[in-house]
Amino acid sequence: MKVLIVETDDCGGLLHFSFQLASSLQMAGVNVTVLANHNNELSDIAHPFKIDPSLRFWSRVASPNQRSKRRFLRKFVRAGITMREWIRIIRIVRREKPDYTIFSLLRNPIEVAAVSYLHWRGHRLIDICHEFLLRERHGHLSQLVNANLMKFLYTRFACVIFISEKTMLEFKESVSSSLPTYAISHGPEAIFPDNERERKNLRQRYGLREDEPVILFFGGLRPSKGLDVLVEAFSLVPSGTARLLIVGYPSQEFKLDELREQIEHLGIQQETNLDPRYVPMSEVGSLVSLASILVFPYKTATASAALSLAQTHGRAAIASDVGGLAEVIQHGVDGWLVPPGDAEALKDAMLHLLKNSGERRAIGDAAKERIESERSWDAMADRVVHILENNAVA
Repeated sequence: MKVLIVETDDCGGLLHFSFQLASSLQMAGVNVTVLANHNNELSDIAHPFKIDPSLRFWSRVASPNQRSKRRFLRKFVRAGITMREWIRIIRIVRREKPDYTIFSLLRNPIEVAAVSYLHWRGHRLIDICHEFLLRERHGHLSQLVNANLMKFLYTRFACVIFISEKTMLEFKESVSSSLPTYAISHGPEAIFPDNERERKNLRQRYGLREDEPVILFFGGLRPSKGLDVLVEAFSLVPSGTARLLIVGYPSQEFKLDELREQIEHLGIQQETNLDPRYVPMSEVGSLVSLASILVFPYKTATASAALSLAQTHGRAAIASDVGGLAEVIQHGVDGWLVPPGDAEALKDAMLHLLKNSGERRAIGDAAKERIESERSWDAMADRVVHILENNAVA
C-alpha cells in the first residue's frame, strides 16, 4: 500500500503527529511518503519513511513583536502562496498516484477547492481531523462561512479519522452523520528527550530553585486554552507553594497583554513566569521533566498533544473535563479532571497533588504505563491500516 501524507506545517504538534504516524505506518509495512515544508523542524531526525520537502509555505511561528501591522496585505500575500503550494500538492498527488492521500488540518477555501479537485479526479482522500471547526475564529459571519465550507469539504473524503470518540460524535451530529468516521488516540510523544544539561539551563532561565515545585502550562497560547482561569486559580494558591510557568507560542487571537495585566492585577508576578515563545524541540522534553504538575485548563478541546507529552514523561496532569481529554484520563488514577472554567476546583486539584507527592508520582507513573501500553504508535498504525484496507472506499 502506498500512502502520501500531506503536512503543510513546518513545526508544531500537527507536524510531530504526522511524523510519528508516518514512522509507525512505515514500520507496519506501508510505503509512506510525507510531503512537507522544505524547512520543517524534523528533517534532521532519523526516520524510516521518505520525506519530500517540496513545499514552500511560510513558517507558522514568528516573534509576536515581528508580526507585520499590515495584516491585510499579508493576507493577500499568503493567499497567493497558499494557491501556489496547493497547485504543487495537486501535481505531486497526480504524479505519485498513491493509494491514499492523507491530509491534516485544513484552514481555508483554497484548500477546499484543491481537495475537491483531487476527489473529482478519483483520488482516495483521507482526513485525520484534529479540528473540524476552527474554534478561535471570531465573528458570526466568519464562523458561518467556515462551518459551511467545512461541511462541503468533508464530503470530498472517503472517510475521516478523529483523535477522540467524543469529537467524532460531535462531528456526526453537527456536520455529517453519513460519512464513514473512525477514532484513534494520540500516541506517545517519544521524540522529545529529557536532557539534564538542558534542564539546568531552563532552571537558570526561569530562576528556579533545585527543589522548587513547578506547575507548568505548555502549548500554544489560545483563547480556548483557559489561561485566565489558570492564573485566577494560581492566585488562590498560598504564596510560596509553587512556581507557575506558562510557556508557549501565542496565536494572533490571543491577548497576551491582557494575560500580563491579569497576572499583575492578582499580584502573582513574582511567582509566575510567562514565556511566550515557540520552544525548540531540544528543550521540550526537559521543560516537561522540570514540572511537578502539568495543567490543561481548556475551555474547549478535541485532544491535546501536550497532554500526551506529559503522560509520556510520567508527569501528573490536571485537565478540564472537555472534548477528548477525559478519554485519556482516569480521574484519580492516571490524571485529574476538573470542570472547565472552575478556578476553585483547579486550585484545589493543584494543592492536593502538590501536598501529596507520593500520589502525584503514582499518577504520573500510571499515565506513562497506560499511554505506552494502550495507545502505542504500533497500535495506532494497526488501526489506521485496518481503516485503509477494509473501510475506506474510493
